[in-house]
Amino acid sequence: YYGGAIDFTVTPPGAYKEAQARLMYRRSDGDVQLRGFAQRYDFPAAIEYWQIGGLTGIKRGNALPFATVSLGGSRLIVKDGSINGVKYTGSDSWKFSMIFGLGVKVYTSPRVGLMLQANWPITFTDAWGGVYVGTGGASVGISGTGISQLDLGGGLIINL
Repeated sequence: YYGGAIDFTVTPPGAYKEAQARLMYRRSDGDVQLRGFAQRYDFPAAIEYWQIGGLTGIKRGNALPFATVSLGGSRLIVKDGSINGVKYTGSDSWKFSMIFGLGVKVYTSPRVGLMLQANWPITFTDAWGGVYVGTGGASVGISGTGISQLDLGGGLIINL
């Protein structure tokens, strides 16, 4: 995957923890596989994440270990193509998504650094819920299905 993030420091002066707000875009190109009992189809596809969230950590020297959470939308894109000579038209759809992450920012100077991060992006494809009220009490339930993966990435930090 590739993309970029803009982090804004929102830590109050004198705090021992560092907090940053994050705007992020990332994209991953690949194939979607549909498998049946005797057939398999591959579709060229991509997924884009448009996220807003934050990260927090405690600075240790020139390193900032952090945890991050972001919410936003995922755009699932299926490109035009053909299967066994039959052409199909691609499409795209938007879904709710979130990304959990753990990482470290290492600053080599006050303006430049490197970041390593492990991510767990989740795109919700279906969601449902219900409410129950009865003589024994009340409850609310929400459930859903989605697409999930784990990945490891890194990047260059430039402080402006």
